[in-house]
Amino acid sequence: MTLQQFIDKHNGKYLEVAGSSSAKNQCVDLANAYIRDVLGLPIIEWTNAREFPFKAGDKYSFILNTPTGIPEPGDLLIWNNTTAGHIAIFIEGNARTFKSFDQNNPIGTPCHIQGHTFAGVSGWLRCKISNEPITQDLDIRLKILDENNIKTEGDLRSIIGASKELPSLREDKLNADKEIERLRHQVDQNKTDLKMESDANSALKSAHEDHLQSIGKAVGNGPDLPGILQHISLLASKADLADKYEKELGAVRNNNADLKAEIQRKNDAYTSLSLKLDSAGAEISKLKAVVGDWLNLAEVNEQTVLGALRGLTGPGISIWGGVVKYIKRLLKK
Repeated sequence: MTLQQFIDKHNGKYLEVAGSSSAKNQCVDLANAYIRDVLGLPIIEWTNAREFPFKAGDKYSFILNTPTGIPEPGDLLIWNNTTAGHIAIFIEGNARTFKSFDQNNPIGTPCHIQGHTFAGVSGWLRCKISNEPITQDLDIRLKILDENNIKTEGDLRSIIGASKELPSLREDKLNADKEIERLRHQVDQNKTDLKMESDANSALKSAHEDHLQSIGKAVGNGPDLPGILQHISLLASKADLADKYEKELGAVRNNNADLKAEIQRKNDAYTSLSLKLDSAGAEISKLKAVVGDWLNLAEVNEQTVLGALRGLTGPGISIWGGVVKYIKRLLKK
């Protein structure tokens, strides 16, 4: 939540923060609501306004009022001209006059914008953390998380896990592409070998037919036993060679069938890898949209993040707490 959003939300209304004062709707209630919801820091409990500088802790700087000093928007102005003092949120002004967001000044009034001089102002508290730009960034990040339906640390871990798996999936896909290409090349080679074997077998069959014709002519022309035996012997050797080629041809066909089955298995594995890669790619797109910009933040303070989350999610902060802590661990790596 930004300062302007805080003003728009509470202007004209009463604010009460537990632990701020025994009385209700005091100026310190407004200050603590601002500290909690905009700065994202713990409230400063059980103190009056003039004691805020002494109890604020090391997350704030106290700047003394001087004739030329001008607060910045969001600074907490401290008055010490009464017993309890007064505290308000600086909006705009110069070295003489300014406007602030007040409650209970005058006594009993709700939150409102009011003009002042610097009379009675002892100084102002300034948060050392650059709150508003970070808070605006958090608003954007939280919107991205919500749009991508990322509700828990587990959801975020799932996306990050997918990002770690992506290089392995890409390597598996590359290897699958190479293996499929190798198998396709082998199939093409087997097709060539098969054609050569088929041509050789056709030649053998043709030679076999020629010898049968020669034997028929020899028998028909007379009892030329030596010639017949010679043709039978040659025919037998050709038949043996034909059987050999027939067996080799069958082996090539079987091998080709095995290769086709292997290609089918590789294609199935390739399809599975592609689906995994697409899924991982989708998760990575989420990761880039969701997590990438977190890593560019110059400083992410846990309390600032939690404060912004409370402003957006209310009682559901326990769910976002895990996300915030996990993002902090990532940033430390």
